[in-house]
Amino acid sequence: MQPVQRHILHAHFHGNARDDPELYQHLLELLENISPRVQALEPDGAQMDLTGALRYFDRSPRDIAELIRLRVVALHGVQVTLAIAGNRLLAGMAAAVTPPGDITVIGPDPHDIAMYLRPQPVSALPGVGPATVKTLTRHGLHRVGDLADAPLLTTQRLLGATTGQALYDRAHGRDPRPVTPQPVARSITSEHLFDRDELDPDQH
Repeated sequence: MQPVQRHILHAHFHGNARDDPELYQHLLELLENISPRVQALEPDGAQMDLTGALRYFDRSPRDIAELIRLRVVALHGVQVTLAIAGNRLLAGMAAAVTPPGDITVIGPDPHDIAMYLRPQPVSALPGVGPATVKTLTRHGLHRVGDLADAPLLTTQRLLGATTGQALYDRAHGRDPRPVTPQPVARSITSEHLFDRDELDPDQH
């Protein structure tokens, strides 16, 4: 029995979504009407697992993305960038380079994944900061494809066992993390210090 092919959508909302928590909450609820598996990426993003929704709506991943984009604009007047891929890593990376308001879909075929991933600079991989980029490029690993072609032991020798393994997997487009629904915090706290002890309830 073949494993179910996952379809993960990464949404990045523009406009006032970053500065308006109530609007952001409404946008998340809109996504949850498509699939209940939505993970908030505050302050203006989200990822969702479309796998079950495709069968329910009987539409392709791109069709679902078009439906989401239409609803977001029509109901909230917000532009949204969307990317769909087989896991959270690829969907997030694709969304980062997709023009505002556009849709990118990376197919499940290994060739399609490699064609997208290999030309990217190593800095495009999550977890690769300036120090890691400097180490990798100093050893001739400038692109994700270079990192994917390097032996795992070489990567681990350069970056350490754990980091080397993680980046080796990411360079091959592997990411087993599920989309984990997480509610957005609805409470707000504030603190005010009085100049002296204050017992007046009205002042409190």
